[in-house]
Amino acid sequence: MKETHEFEVKRKVFHMIFGVSIIAVMYLFKDMGQLFLLTFLAMCMVVSHLYNKIRLPIVRYFIEGFGRRAETDSFPGKGGILFLATALVLFTIMPIEYAAASVMILALGDTFANIVGRLFGKTYMPFSEEKKLEGTMAGIIAATIGASIFVPVLMAFIASFIAMLVESVDTNWLDDNITVPLVAAIVLSLIRYLF
Repeated sequence: MKETHEFEVKRKVFHMIFGVSIIAVMYLFKDMGQLFLLTFLAMCMVVSHLYNKIRLPIVRYFIEGFGRRAETDSFPGKGGILFLATALVLFTIMPIEYAAASVMILALGDTFANIVGRLFGKTYMPFSEEKKLEGTMAGIIAATIGASIFVPVLMAFIASFIAMLVESVDTNWLDDNITVPLVAAIVLSLIRYLF
């Protein structure tokens, strides 16, 4: 079942708030932030596993209110769990500003690419039957602005540009909650070490 524009906009706004919240927890609580996020991830994984057996009202609200219908039966909360797990790995292995920039690129870039592409997009990307050029451009701009809070603007732009190009490729086997921040982190690291 195709999701409605209204539902997808709501999902993506939640996605953006979730990403910014992860960054805020890490900056506010430092090492304790990692422990908090790890505990939250473990709880989310248990709840996801038990979701179809035990339907707690608050969990149901989030899964059904913000999760894609196709994922609800097979992997409830998949997007949020993968986003959180990837962010946690990045905050563990990278300097905090690079991890934060990478998470921000996903949080803002993916959100604005989806919303602008759905509502205003006209031109399809050459390697996608769904993603629109206008959305990808909006995603690059939003991601650059967000990432530049943590890293220099040129680094933010290059990482955002490459990560959002990866996001615009249609694949059924790669999840952008993993690929976008991971690509952004790799690009930021390469820029750091090469220049």
